[in-house]
Order: sequence, then structure tokens, then C-alpha cells
Amino acid sequence: MLDAETTPFIDVSAAQTLADLNQQLRSRGVTLLIARDVGQFRDVLEHAPGDSDLPLIYPSIADAVSASVRLTGS
Repeated sequence: MLDAETTPFIDVSAAQTLADLNQQLRSRGVTLLIARDVGQFRDVLEHAPGDSDLPLIYPSIADAVSASVRLTGS
């Protein structure tokens, strides 16, 4: 899980890097979750090319942890 609260902005290259990382992790059976995306960070991710490869995003750490439990069944 990536807590993005302290990352107020990213650029398109960083969004693509996250998408690439997410794809690599998925190929290994790992799910990348992002919690507390804010401001420009969220906006860039929402409009990034290839956004279907982006990680799952949750408004809080608690939501991301709950989703993780549901996804892994543990």
C-alpha cells in the first residue's frame, strides 16, 4: 500500500511509473493499493494515459486495509 497523503503532486512520468509497477506486481499476484491521494496527485492519476493499469485508490488507509483484507481473504 502506498500512502499518498504526503505526496501533493506527481507528473505524468510518475503516474506511468506507478502504472508499470502495478502491472509488474499484478503479474506476481500482488495488488498495489493507494490510500489518501490528494490534490494534483489524484488529478494526474485520473487523467493519466493507460489509467486501466493504475493501482486501486482508496480515500483512507482504513478503506485500503479493508479492501486488502477482502482481496486476499485474510
